[in-house]
Amino acid sequence: MISIVPRDYQVEAIDGIAKAYRRGLRTVIVVLPTGAGKTIVFSVLISRKGGRTLVLAHRDELISQAVNKIRMVLPGADIGVVAADRNEHDRRIVVASVATLALPKRLQQISEPWDTVVI
Repeated sequence: MISIVPRDYQVEAIDGIAKAYRRGLRTVIVVLPTGAGKTIVFSVLISRKGGRTLVLAHRDELISQAVNKIRMVLPGADIGVVAADRNEHDRRIVVASVATLALPKRLQQISEPWDTVVI
């Protein structure tokens, strides 16, 4: 159950990604300005698509934001964080630090196939 309602332009982005997937594309980019809700867009996509998802972020603030927004869209979601001293790599949704995954041992731990990767 989605506890937030995406704005019209977010729905348009989500629908555009779904359309690209139906055409067979698997690498899709979404461009929205700062503050337009890219995190909401990918959170809704995660909720619709299912499967395992890896979300990559560069800063702790963006990791926390991603976890919080995903929880808004998917209350009770199985979310883990891989960053610094956290290593919850066995969850359905993993939000990970790019810097942490630059470490070969940490990258090896998440090397299994992912249904969706968000960068």
